[in-house]
Amino acid sequence: MTNDIRFISQGPDEPRVILGTWGNLIEQHEYTHLKASVAYVSESGLRRLQNLLRGSQGEDVLQEWLVSIDFGRTEPEALRWLLEHEGSEVRIPHGNEILTRTSLRPSVVFHPKTILLDCAGTRVPFSIMAGSANLTASATTTGVEHAIFLQWSGSLTETEEASLKHVRASCQWWSTLWEASAKVDESFIERYEEGRRSLQQQVGRDQQSEVEDALAPFPNQDESVPGDPTEASRWAAADCFFLEVENLSSNLAQGRANQPDAPRGVQVFFGFGAQAVPPNTTFGHVTMIYHGQPAPDRSIRFGNNSMTKLTLPIPDPPFPASYENTILLFRRLAPGRFELELAPRGEGAAWMAAAEAQGMLYGMGGNSPRRFGFFSSGERAL
Repeated sequence: MTNDIRFISQGPDEPRVILGTWGNLIEQHEYTHLKASVAYVSESGLRRLQNLLRGSQGEDVLQEWLVSIDFGRTEPEALRWLLEHEGSEVRIPHGNEILTRTSLRPSVVFHPKTILLDCAGTRVPFSIMAGSANLTASATTTGVEHAIFLQWSGSLTETEEASLKHVRASCQWWSTLWEASAKVDESFIERYEEGRRSLQQQVGRDQQSEVEDALAPFPNQDESVPGDPTEASRWAAADCFFLEVENLSSNLAQGRANQPDAPRGVQVFFGFGAQAVPPNTTFGHVTMIYHGQPAPDRSIRFGNNSMTKLTLPIPDPPFPASYENTILLFRRLAPGRFELELAPRGEGAAWMAAAEAQGMLYGMGGNSPRRFGFFSSGERAL
């Protein structure tokens, strides 16, 4: 064999197909060279790919990445991860030109999502996957994405040899673009971070005016919303919300718990109004998705303690066994649908850094050491 051609379809009912296919590509043969051209990359998307590379042949593969920074959507920490990964080099098409523009708007948009795998000095094996998915958490897990996968290996027929020759010839664009693209180093990333901060401040001002129109007036008393409408409008416009969790009061059988307290006003991030409500009022329900598994009808409620109660998925497989001493990250995928990630408490430094850079990192106040925050990564629009 042969020439293998497949069409790949992913969605909420068939999650993680894209990620699984990438992993199979890397592990199936002793490839020595990976070339990836991706429009947008996030750190969370790379963490998923890292799990595939760890302990597989991918650790020994020479990796070359062409990544876009168009419109500031790629995360700087993702570029650092790629740069620090052994055997990996990163370049940015039109990178130096884009950094001179306050909007990070390119003259030519770079938008491919293609992975090439081959072996030095041999025609086969050779694989290519091209499709719609960027290297972000939602795109590689639950997002609706399509891709075409082609693979040549072993003895080929004359027709298969011809198709391989044609595809290899069509991939010559890579070498030309690679040589013309800007090399990424720490200095480049720092310049990109500065440009991205300026862009996000402008985007935040634009979004704020739109969101404020939809929010009801804010009281200045200890109600279900914060006293500052400007702050709450920024929370509503953010892509991501994280919350540190300590010990939880049991609300389920066998001493288990799934209802952490969040600051009042957090309901605006989940798409609910900013109007004042009496204690023990349910704002509404959302779907939380953990590792591709949806948990519908998760309530967001204003509790009797004047805090926002988040009802997480029941702590039974396939969901986490416990939420205590963790940091939770909620990423908006669509209205009413949020991807849930967990990390051990004390981690999540990149999330906190992103929130701090955008002026939305907070302490819970009082004697609590817990922190929470919001940030936008651009991933929601991918």
